Amino acid sequence: MRLVIIIFLTFILSGCNKTSKMKASDSDDYGEYEISDDAEARVSRTPVSHVVEIIQMKFVPDVLNINEGDSVIWVNKDMVQHDVTALNTNRWSSSPMTTGASWKMVFKDSQVYHCSLHVVMKGKIIVDGNDIAMDVSEVTLCGGGSEASQTNALN
Repeated sequence: MRLVIIIFLTFILSGCNKTSKMKASDSDDYGEYEISDDAEARVSRTPVSHVVEIIQMKFVPDVLNINEGDSVIWVNKDMVQHDVTALNTNRWSSSPMTTGASWKMVFKDSQVYHCSLHVVMKGKIIVDGNDIAMDVSEVTLCGGGSEASQTNALN
């Protein structure tokens, strides 16, 4: 009887600190789930690239909801040059993009941006649901330093 209890307790205790992984279905965009025995579910996910097209003097979409670590690729499909610059701060900026060019940036926090060549063009990136006000009262025309490089357009 004592042996049965020891085996039973060993079996129960050996599984207490294990975690199990299960993959989300192919139709699920949320990534891989890791579930631990302490009932805290943690989601680990692969960063995603999102595309914003520049068409007819507009960013499309002009508001984009993403997760921290995701990247945004702006593709200029307009007939004139455009750039992408942090609104008000000019903390980051792309080079002017000719037709067919693109620019990519990874986001850790929500940002508002505009085209410094055409200040009426503006957009917003909302990271993890943390919305940010779009204050256009302090738009300046000076450019900022580039944190990413211009690349060829995506097909």
